[in-house]
Amino acid sequence: MNTCMSDEKGNASLFLLWVLGIVVILFAIIINITKVFLVGSEASYTVQQAALAGSSVYIKESKAAIEEFDNHLAASIDFKLNHGGKSLGELVREQQDAHEGTGLSSDQAYIKALNDVLPSEIDAHDQLKNTFRSRLNSSSFSTAISNAVQSVIRDSEEANSEDTTIVLSNSEWRLEVESSVTFESITGVNIPLFKDKIPARGEGPKFIYLENVYDE
Repeated sequence: MNTCMSDEKGNASLFLLWVLGIVVILFAIIINITKVFLVGSEASYTVQQAALAGSSVYIKESKAAIEEFDNHLAASIDFKLNHGGKSLGELVREQQDAHEGTGLSSDQAYIKALNDVLPSEIDAHDQLKNTFRSRLNSSSFSTAISNAVQSVIRDSEEANSEDTTIVLSNSEWRLEVESSVTFESITGVNIPLFKDKIPARGEGPKFIYLENVYDE
């Protein structure tokens, strides 16, 4: 009788250990699945921020190109004669103020103003087009974009800077960044380590006027 009860207790203990083992494995699987989504979300956020950082270089350089054009004496005089005495920079600021009045942020309003004002003016003024081309085709400009993007990527411990690509879409006219982050699974008893790269993609705002800069 005692032997029978002892066997039953032993079997129950083994069954309990088996159940606990299954629970631990299932718990680890759930944690790892959750971690995949969290790492994927972090990857998307990081790469999106990198695309925005690179896009900010385009905005900065566009401002500089407008100022350079306005400081060109002959081009500036001709422009003002045809625009009621206003410079290109003033026209852009007027449009920016108008868009801010609709509730857009300062940055959003400025980009929208550039897209409103610049396309026709770039087509109408070779000096303006050449100024943009000279600045946007320089090696220092390309380096500045790469540095801005990679700075954000490197700030993420799991991101892989070597997988990062930066492209200006010639159909959407926006900066597109692709990269990846490394996912490392949580390990445990009978749960092997698993590593993989999770790809992510980020897109900056559209700079419609760039089509007019680069067209022939």
